[in-house]
Amino acid sequence: MENKTDNELIEDFYVSQGGKPAIKSDIEFYSSSWDMIMPVVGKIRDTLQDNSLYDKAKHLWEIICISLSTAELKCVNLAVVQFIKWYNDHGK
Repeated sequence: MENKTDNELIEDFYVSQGGKPAIKSDIEFYSSSWDMIMPVVGKIRDTLQDNSLYDKAKHLWEIICISLSTAELKCVNLAVVQFIKWYNDHGK
């Protein structure tokens, strides 16, 4: 399996859920821009609702919500990456 950076994992998930691909040079900003990460959080929410995965990933969604309440981008980014790794292994 190809080793991808956290930002590449985020980009792959976002695009696979119908998001518009970022310009290659902008992918690095998922970890440093609220404008980049918040649409991904929205796609995670939509994915959980649309695929009836909420019960399986409730704990991960709660971590994302708690991280959002901290207003710490790094925490949100880590929670998003944790969800995406879980989704890639269990959710698809």
